[in-house]
Amino acid sequence: SPRTEMLVIDETETTPAGPETEKPETDLTTGLVAYYPFNGNANDESGNGNDGEMLDVGTFTQNRFGKDASALSLINDDFQTKFVGLEQYAPTTEKSMFVSFWATKDLSTPNTAVLAQYIDPPHNNTFYIVLTENNLTVTGNGYNSFRGQPNELSSSEWQHWGILISPGDGNSKVYFNGEFLSSGSLSLNENDVDTPFHIGMVNGRKPSNAKGALDDIRIYNR
Repeated sequence: SPRTEMLVIDETETTPAGPETEKPETDLTTGLVAYYPFNGNANDESGNGNDGEMLDVGTFTQNRFGKDASALSLINDDFQTKFVGLEQYAPTTEKSMFVSFWATKDLSTPNTAVLAQYIDPPHNNTFYIVLTENNLTVTGNGYNSFRGQPNELSSSEWQHWGILISPGDGNSKVYFNGEFLSSGSLSLNENDVDTPFHIGMVNGRKPSNAKGALDDIRIYNR
């Protein structure tokens, strides 16, 4: 499982970096199980076929390059998305998961999540990632959590986040705009559960008063 202390971000994307590589090469494909650029839909463009299902109408907006209908807007609270097929890649006591995504500075998901496998408390929950105005919370299967909040934002409207959920003491980590931000320990399930992944759902709640936009979610099994 990965033990990274830095990320490499080029002008388009980001990737976990190897622990012993001072200037690692950008690698966006090794361990990639799903990629969601939100080009007017929730299709997986990694080639692995893990397409998402929009549970609401869905609203798409400009991405960080100014391309229309190329990022998922949260402002209408109609962004709930379900992903069936990713369950086998969820973090457990034996394996890690890394999630990479871009979010606008004002992105806020009150009462719900950027990404979660957490809809049936207290059973069959694995993790959730909540971001509220640059204060990010990561939880495991419901018994503990930790946060990451940067002191400074970049000048860009879009900020990059990387979250490693990994078994072991202090092995779960948050990265912000390519740099290590915080770490913590999370309780994880021993085995996979059959709960689908979701954007915009925690404990069955629907989004309410969400803000901002989300783009380029990548999920890795490393």
